[in-house]
Amino acid sequence: MRFQSRLPGARLRISFTGHRPHKIKDLREAENAITQFLVNSPSDVLVVTGGARGIDMMVAEKCVELGIDFIIILPFPFVVTTKYWPEEDKIRLERLMKKAFDVKVVSDHYCKGGYQKRNELLVDNGNILVSYWTGEKGGTLNTINYAKKKGIAVYNLGKYENQNT
Repeated sequence: MRFQSRLPGARLRISFTGHRPHKIKDLREAENAITQFLVNSPSDVLVVTGGARGIDMMVAEKCVELGIDFIIILPFPFVVTTKYWPEEDKIRLERLMKKAFDVKVVSDHYCKGGYQKRNELLVDNGNILVSYWTGEKGGTLNTINYAKKKGIAVYNLGKYENQNT
């Protein structure tokens, strides 16, 4: 299945982006920041996340815990996306996909730029973008910059020295 269009519905859609586990210094701090943001969100919010290891899966797990609807947008089919992941993370994502309101897949095969396209769809399908960015270059920063270019409000929950994003 190829996914290109905007998600349906008029309710507030909050897209999340963030680092993989190895770039997060304090996982508990990240989890607390995400929890506080979600707890203070409107009750009918729809969360959009990318399904990657790290912040994406943390957000989806918090949504399950708090009873918040969420959509996962994967860059490629599950088998391709998780090919080099640890088995425990594959199991976590599979469980989250079963609990998701919906799962979308950007491309039915691996392709260059697939992750960037997924990140753009996260922004395009949200009313705001919430990031957990700690100042490092990479996909999270690219997603933030894309959101700003599109005029989407960005709220960063991560800590870093230069907060002028």
